[in-house]
Amino acid sequence: LRQLEEDGLAEDTIVFFYSDHGSGLPRHKRLTLDSGLRVPLLIRFPEKYKHLAPAKAGTATDRLVSFVDFPPTVLSLLDLPIPSYMQGQSFLGAKATAPRTHIYGARDRVDEAYDLTRAVRDHRYLYVRNYLPHISYNQPSFYSDLGEIRDEITRLAKEKKLQPAQLAYAGPTRPREALFDTLADPHNLHNLIGSRNPAHQQARKALAQKLSRWMEKTRDLGFHPEEYLWEKTAQNNSTPYELARDKVIANTTVRQAAERAGDPDANLDDLLALLGKDDPLQQYWGLLALGGTDLCESCFEDLRYTLGDEHPGYIRTEAAALLAQNDQPEGLAHLRRTLRHNDPDTVLRAARALELLGDKARPAIPDMHAARDHWKADQSETSIPLFIWFSLEMALERLGEKVENAGL
Repeated sequence: LRQLEEDGLAEDTIVFFYSDHGSGLPRHKRLTLDSGLRVPLLIRFPEKYKHLAPAKAGTATDRLVSFVDFPPTVLSLLDLPIPSYMQGQSFLGAKATAPRTHIYGARDRVDEAYDLTRAVRDHRYLYVRNYLPHISYNQPSFYSDLGEIRDEITRLAKEKKLQPAQLAYAGPTRPREALFDTLADPHNLHNLIGSRNPAHQQARKALAQKLSRWMEKTRDLGFHPEEYLWEKTAQNNSTPYELARDKVIANTTVRQAAERAGDPDANLDDLLALLGKDDPLQQYWGLLALGGTDLCESCFEDLRYTLGDEHPGYIRTEAAALLAQNDQPEGLAHLRRTLRHNDPDTVLRAARALELLGDKARPAIPDMHAARDHWKADQSETSIPLFIWFSLEMALERLGEKVENAGL
C-alpha cells in the first residue's frame, strides 16, 4: 500500500489480499478440510471506487467465494466481457452474479504423494469424498516432512499415543466420506456420515449430488492416471484441456469404477472383475480399490495377469505394488525393473510404491540408490525427476541408508 502511495496509484487501485491455502501446518495445507481450504480475503476500495464495495469499510460478508471467481470479478470491475468458458462467478462490479450457494475443492498428486479427494461446501456443511481411503492423510511427503512436527506426529501415531481426534489425521486410513457441520464443529473433527439425524442425512445426499454434477460439468480429469493423459495428448497432438472437452473423457465408466474404492458394499469378486475389463481405466481403479482390501491367494493370479506387457505401465506398477505388499516376489522384481525405465512418470509411480512398502523394499536398495542418483542429476526443466529423488531419498533414509548429499 505504501508503494502504491509513492507511485501515485493508491486512489486508482482496488487491492485484493489473500493467501494461497490454509495455514502451512499438518492437517491444514494440502487437505480438503476447512483448515486447508479457507483463506483470508480482504479487498480495499479507494474512495473513488467505494460504490463498488459490497459493504461498508471495516465490515465482513459471509458470501462464499472461490479462487476461480477472481478472474471474472476483475473483468467485471473493469466492465470487460467475461468469457463463457470461465468456471468462476463474478462477485463484484456491474456483472456480479447472485451469491454462490456452494464452493468446491480438489486435491490430486502433490509432488510424489498420489491422492484424489474432492469436496463441496455450503454455508454450513462440508462434504468430503476420499477416493483413496486406504491411504493416510498423513502419508509421507518429502517437503512436508522437513518440518519436525510431522516426524513427531508420525512417531506418536506409531507409538499409539494419540487421541482419536488426532488419529483421524495421523491414522493409517481415512473415511471414504466425511460430513462436517462447520458451524457446530469448525475444526471438522466430528464426521457425521453415520449420523441418523435427518438433517445430516439430507445434507450428505444433497452435497454428494452437487459434487457429482460438478465433477461431470468440469470434466474432472483427476480420475485418469497422468500417464494415460500424456499418452492420449501425444497421440492427438492436443492438450489436457482439449482432451477434457472430448466426449470420450466424459463417459461415466471411470467414475463408476472409482466409486468402488472403499465401498463397503463392494465385494472382492466385483473388484477383481474390473481387472478383466478391456478398459485400462477400469482396471486401474480396480487395482486402487483392491489396495484397501485383504487379498486371498487366488487374487494373486488376477494381479499377475495385469503384470503382462500388453497392459500400460501404470497398470503393471499398481499390480506389482499390491503383489509386493503381499510378499509375492514378482511384484518387487517388477518395481525394481521399472526404476530403470526412461520415462519419469513411470519411474515416479514405482518409486512411490517402493517408498510405501517400507521394510519390504529392502532388497531393492541398490536399485533405489542408482535411480535416486540418476534422477537427482537430471537437468531437464520438468519437476517429475525432482519428485523421484524426493521419494527414493526418503525411502532410503527410512531404511537406514546413508544418502550422499541428502536434502534439498
